[in-house]
Amino acid sequence: MKHYVALLRGINLGKRRVKMEELRAMFERMGHSGVRTLQASGNVVFASKNGDHATLAAAIEAQIVQTFGFDSPTLVVSAAEIAALIKRDPFAKETLSAGSRTHITFLTQPLGKNRSLPYIAPDKSFRIFPAGSHQLACVVEPTTSSLSYMDYLGKQFGEEATTRTWKTVQKLHDLLSEAG
Repeated sequence: MKHYVALLRGINLGKRRVKMEELRAMFERMGHSGVRTLQASGNVVFASKNGDHATLAAAIEAQIVQTFGFDSPTLVVSAAEIAALIKRDPFAKETLSAGSRTHITFLTQPLGKNRSLPYIAPDKSFRIFPAGSHQLACVVEPTTSSLSYMDYLGKQFGEEATTRTWKTVQKLHDLLSEAG
């Protein structure tokens, strides 16, 4: 069995409410083991025999519709991918001001060479740069609303992306490490 993180988009926003114990139970009914959730924002650590990310994500998305009655685009990331991201630490060489927020955006498709990265907002309120083949690192200055960079990401990547704080990614790595 391999360990994964399912990153569910839009959980517990608006009317899309899900209790974490119900979400864990859904994953267990799907045959996954070692199911743990982090926060109430759609972060699920689990083990599965199926190793295909796209197949896992599609099955989870279908089960969310069946169980909770709404769509939640889902990205599945392996424990190895999370560990490699943590090891690379995309923010290690960044100059961060007091209060800067750091985020990782996970993508369903590889970045490709046609993206204009790094991207620095015209007002320098945020910057985005590659963090891996399927990840972007984002630094948001303390004077900036998260909405401005989320709007930019939405226009560039649509529902093919989901964002977590760097602290959340580190906590997911800790949960995966505990799981083995």
